[in-house]
Amino acid sequence: AAQVEADFAALPEAVRAHVPADADLRLKKFAIQTARAASGQKVVTPPTPTAPRPASSTTSAPPEPTDVEVMALGDPRTPMKEKREIQQKIDAWNAWQRSR
Repeated sequence: AAQVEADFAALPEAVRAHVPADADLRLKKFAIQTARAASGQKVVTPPTPTAPRPASSTTSAPPEPTDVEVMALGDPRTPMKEKREIQQKIDAWNAWQRSR
């Protein structure tokens, strides 16, 4: 929070004038990122922290992607919505495999 406030204070007055005085941290952070992107600076977003899983977690495995789904992912005739769903399924499966 202190870093966002410091970065926001370092913005030019012309940028800060467009942000309400009672703005929350998310809006200020957005203003900082937008100003940096507009000025050509590299915008770095830190990774979102995740809560650690309990040691005794009994996480069930997500469904394993089938060969047909993997082939459909590479097929140009497959609709984008279906491709996104298949990719999410593959990502969930891979994440679960890595966590074991």
